Parts: sequence; C-alpha cells; structure tokens
Amino acid sequence: MEGYIYPYYIKHRNRALLNLEGSRQPDNFDAVHDLRTSFKRIRVIMRFADLLSNGSIDSSFILKQFKKLYKSSGKLRDVQVHQQLLGKYESVLGIEFKNYQKFLKKIESKAQKKYRIVSFGYNPFFLVNLDDVLNSRLSEIAEDSVFKKADQLTDNYVKSIHNLYHDFDDIVRFHNIRRHIKNIGYLNNMLQGSLPVEEKLNIDKERLSDLGSILGEWHDKLNAFMFFEMFLRKSKNDNSINLLVEKVMEDKCHEEIRIEQICEAELKL
Repeated sequence: MEGYIYPYYIKHRNRALLNLEGSRQPDNFDAVHDLRTSFKRIRVIMRFADLLSNGSIDSSFILKQFKKLYKSSGKLRDVQVHQQLLGKYESVLGIEFKNYQKFLKKIESKAQKKYRIVSFGYNPFFLVNLDDVLNSRLSEIAEDSVFKKADQLTDNYVKSIHNLYHDFDDIVRFHNIRRHIKNIGYLNNMLQGSLPVEEKLNIDKERLSDLGSILGEWHDKLNAFMFFEMFLRKSKNDNSINLLVEKVMEDKCHEEIRIEQICEAELKL
C-alpha cells in the first residue's frame, strides 16, 4: 500500500538530496536544518514500513546508512543554532560577547570541515535505490492495515510519553517527549492528517504546536550549556559570559515550568 507512504518518501528523499548539496556551502543554515528534518521524516517512514512489512524492510540496516551523515550534520547544526541564540541574547542584554563569538566560530569551522568530508563520502544513490524496495514490499498491503498499524504506533508513542513524564528527570523526559511528539506529527503528515492526534493526546492542534515550540526553545538552551562548559574549561580565567549563562538558565527554568503546566493541565500526564 504505497499510496501514502511512497509519495511521502519521494517528497522527502528529493528534499534530502537537494539539501545535501546546499548544506555543504558555508553559512547555509537552512539547508543543514532541512536536510536533518528530511532524515527525521525518512526515519519515521522506514520504521513504519518495517512494521507494515513484518520486517522485510530492514529499517535498522537502512538507517545505519546515513547515521554518520546525520550525526555529523547534527554537530554542525548545534553550533549554528547556538550562534543564533547568542545573537538574540546579545540583543536582549545589550552586550557583545566577542571572545565567545570567536570561540564558537572556531567550533563551527571545524564542524563544517568534518561535515563536508562526511557528506562528500556519502552515496546519495542509496536513497534513490530505496524507491523500488518500498514499491515492491508495500504494494500488496491493504489500506485498512496501514491505518490500523499507524493508530497502534501512535498509541505506543502516547503511552511512552506518559511513562517518560513520570519515570525520568527533566532532561530525559523533555527530550524524548519532544521527539515522540515530532514523530507523531510526521506519521500524521504521511497519512494526510487522518490520525486522531488531538483526541489521543487530549490537546488541540494549536496548543500542541505551542508545546512543540517551547520544547524546541528549551532544547536549544539545554544544548547551550554544553558550549558554555566547553568555553569555560578552555578559558579558565574568562568570566565574561557569566551574565549570559545566568540569563539562559533563568529562561530555561521558566520554559520547564511552562512545559510542565501544559503536560499536566492539558495532556493530563
């Protein structure tokens, strides 16, 4: 049953190939972001195809083929996002953190060079060759089976969200709740909005989008502390970013409160 899955794959495979080229260009932040988003969607597609085909589509093997590229692009994307975050805080605080800017530029340059090496070593024809695999393995699957499996998978994501919220600390639960919400969204997009997501999560579309945005902002600030720690280790006598660290921590704490409020009052976790 390739009517939903195959066109969705072709769409994001084509986007991945397009952005693979663009992501190699310096300062093309959007291409790096869009490439990673396409890979995330392809990951959901392949895992769902594996489930539908009872394992005849080996998603573990397929996903390993672009794992190195995905990880390398993630390191580049993290420092690019952090530089954008720094710019926003410099505007808010009215301070330019020049030493820290130079530090981040060096990290970005190294990440860019490593990413270019990995990306030029990646064989893009692997993604193209998956066309026939999806077509042949999914063509005989009935439409009602697709929706039944998607419904079950969504239930599994929702159950996992509930378990994560109560059983883990903020870093683990918020990170994985964010990932599950994204995966539910990708799955629903693939099936053209036919899944009862609002009913299953007990939240309307607009508020779910708000939660996703807040989780994204929280995640960016969480990653910021990795760069803060790197800078402070390397520049032991440089306390120039102390005000920045305090402000980011303050905002991150506020976002954690907002996330908890939505999770408990609306998602009923």
